[in-house]
Amino acid sequence: MNRIGPRGGFVALFFCLVSGRLDAQGLASEWTYQYVLSTSDRGGDLVHIIASYPNQPWLRETPMRDLLAETLVRGAQSLDYSQPNLVTMAKILCRASPRYRSALAAVSASASRLQGFRRDDREYRAQLAKLSTKCVDELDATGVPQYRPGAIDLDGMRRQFLGPHTETRPTTAQGQKLITIHVGEDGATFDDVIGLLGTPRHVTVGTPILATGGFRAGGVRWSTHTYVKYRQTNRIHYCYRGIGRVTFVYRNSGWRANEAIADPMLCEREMPYRADAPANGQPDEMTLRMHELLYGGYRSARQALDTWAPVSFTPEVKDTAAEILSSRYAPDRGRIIDDTFLVIARFLAESDASRYGSLVKEMAARASDRRLRKLADSIVIDNPDPSRRYQPGAVSLEALRAKYPPLYPESTLIGPEGNGQDPDEDGDQ
Repeated sequence: MNRIGPRGGFVALFFCLVSGRLDAQGLASEWTYQYVLSTSDRGGDLVHIIASYPNQPWLRETPMRDLLAETLVRGAQSLDYSQPNLVTMAKILCRASPRYRSALAAVSASASRLQGFRRDDREYRAQLAKLSTKCVDELDATGVPQYRPGAIDLDGMRRQFLGPHTETRPTTAQGQKLITIHVGEDGATFDDVIGLLGTPRHVTVGTPILATGGFRAGGVRWSTHTYVKYRQTNRIHYCYRGIGRVTFVYRNSGWRANEAIADPMLCEREMPYRADAPANGQPDEMTLRMHELLYGGYRSARQALDTWAPVSFTPEVKDTAAEILSSRYAPDRGRIIDDTFLVIARFLAESDASRYGSLVKEMAARASDRRLRKLADSIVIDNPDPSRRYQPGAVSLEALRAKYPPLYPESTLIGPEGNGQDPDEDGDQ
């Protein structure tokens, strides 16, 4: 079987990105791993990607091991890269083949530098230096062709994957295909999904959250820095622009589709071209949130408001969220929808309790959700002036849709919603 190798595979990758198709059955897994390994900024999302290397035969082939070696060498040079994951990569390659002696020597040299690393990272850094040095000393590479760092152009791969590709015109028919994907323990594979829909526009791993680091002294925890960490790294998300998302979970049989959601706005904020939206002709941040509220499903509405970093929302976004709550709320519509209404209500209460508090309390009076009732009980309306309160119908969602035409007018399918599994809501992995 043909494989996408470290050199000739670059043309194949370009073909995949442009055409949306892979030219040989069985390449989807390699394509996916190339994508996530080359585009991960800090490596914190790669826990299950790395851990799967010893368990899958196709990952034990030379091109894929070479890719891991290049990822390790590059990561060892970065202050921000996940040091525990670098240690795991080094262990895998040390056991794999003497071919990686030269790469591990480069890692050993990089790992000896500790300046700029925090205490916890320095401990892992010392492990990495000790492990890589020991491997270099013990591996007999006589007559074994070596992988030379730099032989794989990670920067080139990254540029191709993350380039501002916006040429596709998503359709409802594609969304209809997406929701037919088989999910579950024996769900569809990477090959199955790419064979049906083509290569996704973007691939992500896990869910990023903002965390705080620090130390404990005198019975008090002192915060010294914030950083991004990842939950649920056993999940890979195929993001199809303007169509929806397919989520895979790592199981004993490998990566299997666990959820397939059609929603034209669900993946929009994940798209690489959002990194420089104006230059790529894309909506600004608040306009995007309006599109998520007006044209997305409940998951999109939730992510429009449920942020993990401070955001200054416009009054228009707030009033739109209030109108959605007042016009669509009904109790017991399923976990995904109920959770979304709770996020909207919390957002409104925290944004401006004097304007939206009464609306939240009215919705809670009809609710069976104890979380919503508890939220309503906690709201204190400092300014009881009735003229400030949001009145249902004060904004027209139809008028707002006329103001903000859809980004994907030919793709309108949303679903399933309600009680479907939301991969961002399960427990931490």
